[in-house]
Amino acid sequence: MPENGQNEHGILLADAIRDFLEEKALQRKKKTHADYETALKYFQQSCTKHYLSDMNRKDLLAFSVYCRDELELLREPCSTRLLVS
Repeated sequence: MPENGQNEHGILLADAIRDFLEEKALQRKKKTHADYETALKYFQQSCTKHYLSDMNRKDLLAFSVYCRDELELLREPCSTRLLVS
């Protein structure tokens, strides 16, 4: 498999998240990076798809519902987490 985690199906979500967080660790403060890490962990928990190419708008809407209903977050933090991911 190529180094970037891409194969015939596309890029794995876990690899894309890892790469994103590695890049942001160099650019952001620790608190901001920790917030990104948390939001993306929640997204991985809510998303059943493994490849970025399989994701669509419905997955982001499902994440919003997951934040509200399962994590019991207020609407504003849900929106913020949606923007990060």
